[in-house]
Amino acid sequence: MKLRVLTLLTAALFGALGAALRVFTENDLLSDFSSEAALILINVVGSACLGAITVYCEERPASCLNFLLNKGVGTGLLGSFTTFSALSLLCLNHDFVSGTCYMALSITLGAAAALAAMRLSKRLLQNTYH
Repeated sequence: MKLRVLTLLTAALFGALGAALRVFTENDLLSDFSSEAALILINVVGSACLGAITVYCEERPASCLNFLLNKGVGTGLLGSFTTFSALSLLCLNHDFVSGTCYMALSITLGAAAALAAMRLSKRLLQNTYH
């Protein structure tokens, strides 16, 4: 029971940080970009980070750091930093073809970024620990 409460609190705390980071990134760091480009860039960067964290957690034995990375940073922070719901809303605000293109571009680039980060992370971890 304690672990479930700790998991919930960790995800909630990091989720609040991720949401704030997303708003800051979109409104301040990427203010010169269109909202479409900013959202796609946020999703791609978040996907790459999640890919790297996933590999690290798979390659290392269970630990407190893995718990924080997986539940806190992965589920909480990156789950709220990247957002499919905002992308969906953005797509609804455009015509069908443009909306579909934004959706496809975000998903494709996000998956490619996650895969690239996972491969790079595996190589780096193998070189570091082997």
